[in-house]
Amino acid sequence: MAKEHGNAALTDSNKGGAPLAQVSDEARPLSGLLRPERKKDAAMSDSTEKSVILIVDDDAESREVLSELLAKEGYTVVCAENGRDALDYLSRSIPSLIILDLMMPIMSGWEFRERQRADPRLNSLPVVVTSASGLAPEIDADALIPKPIDFALLMSAVRNCSAPSERQAQ
Repeated sequence: MAKEHGNAALTDSNKGGAPLAQVSDEARPLSGLLRPERKKDAAMSDSTEKSVILIVDDDAESREVLSELLAKEGYTVVCAENGRDALDYLSRSIPSLIILDLMMPIMSGWEFRERQRADPRLNSLPVVVTSASGLAPEIDADALIPKPIDFALLMSAVRNCSAPSERQAQ
């Protein structure tokens, strides 16, 4: 983990040190980021928990880091490693928000978004796209967060795109 100018950058050593996410020190402490606290059953039954967020990203470390950060904010997090797995999850359960990467094998974020928007049950779900791709502005989404992810910016998008019932509860 590199630290510069009051910001902490999370990097993936397998990808030549490319940043995964960036969090300002003021926004969130970074201790224990790679050891997520899994609160599956307890979180689902705890009425104080915030909404369920589905993270769709093929990079395991990115999913793990985002899951940890969002869990620390009180969200219940479910992950899928590609668009096909995300659609499978969505056939059984509906989250409050989807955080979607674009560049994935098996089913890309673009194809996932097309299928999601074509399904009347799913087309109104808010989607926050995270991507290092310069083509990201071409996708229809509620918010676009460039990679490396600035966690304060992501949390702002999550709060702004959350279901109306969650916004009222905050």
